[in-house]
Amino acid sequence: MRDALEALNKLNEKDVIAFGNNLLKVERFRSAIKEAISHEVLHGLNQCLTRWKIPEQYQWFTEGDNCEVLSLGSGEWTKGKIKFTVLVEFLPDEPEIPCLPASNAQVESPLDDIRQILNEAS
Repeated sequence: MRDALEALNKLNEKDVIAFGNNLLKVERFRSAIKEAISHEVLHGLNQCLTRWKIPEQYQWFTEGDNCEVLSLGSGEWTKGKIKFTVLVEFLPDEPEIPCLPASNAQVESPLDDIRQILNEAS
């Protein structure tokens, strides 16, 4: 569960997220995510896995579940865990760079001063 909220941890609890006209404090948004994962997502996942004869494992989002994997060609089982993580990211938009209007005037170059000095010396 901690991994699921890691991206939001950089935001302050009192920061506000706007979804169109709906405003929500980060604190409430985190609570909603926790509730959705612990109830809706996990319940739906367990229903699907049960249909595939995979036993329900409620710890898949916390510590993971022990398993073994046989990789093609290895000939050996590797012990480990299956763990699901949910990634929630806030991706800020890139700031817009204002376009300069096209004009006939030349843009001043930092080399113009050096060119002027060289021209005066010749």
